[in-house]
Amino acid sequence: MAEKNWAALLILVVIALTVMGNILVILAVSLEKKLQNATNYFLMSRPSLTCCWEYWSCRSPW
Repeated sequence: MAEKNWAALLILVVIALTVMGNILVILAVSLEKKLQNATNYFLMSRPSLTCCWEYWSCRSPW
């Protein structure tokens, strides 16, 4: 039986949690009327950029 690569598993868990957190921030600001102000739209731009960057940099070249 092959040895488990715990470092890779940890990295995948961190990436998954980051993506889910970014999506929650985007949904919260988009759906909650009280959160729709200039400051929160600025704060929402970071998770949006992060999600786009993850898609662009991690997609398969095939």
